[in-house]
Amino acid sequence: MSTSNTATPHIVSTTIEPRYCETDAYGHISNVTFAAWIEHGRASFCNHYKELWDWSLILVKLDIDYCAETFFGSDVKIDTYLESVGNSSFIVQTQLYQNDQLVAKGKSVLVQYDFDNKKSLPFRENQKEYLNNALHDINQLT
Repeated sequence: MSTSNTATPHIVSTTIEPRYCETDAYGHISNVTFAAWIEHGRASFCNHYKELWDWSLILVKLDIDYCAETFFGSDVKIDTYLESVGNSSFIVQTQLYQNDQLVAKGKSVLVQYDFDNKKSLPFRENQKEYLNNALHDINQLT
């Protein structure tokens, strides 16, 4: 696995080499593997935006769209970027490619959470600015 963000700094890319144990009886990568790969993409995203590791974030939703078959033997590129920002949550979009073909898309909703009071916690102004800067930059790329 490698992480790079040289081409477009606000799309964080990483590569995974599928393992044989991730295949199903038909030789495809098992559908449950994609959740772990998307998590790996989110972790790479947080490594790029290091301040996020200090926030109290929880994953509240994960949607996965399977677009094409994925196989053992070819690396999978994972591109992750910030899609939108709310008052206490944000959406991270992930796209997975094998041999330059889109094989899956993931959408993760992360919420800043107050564990003591068991409820969402609104972003402070500096946090919202941090996220909006990343969002603004990605919008300039599209």
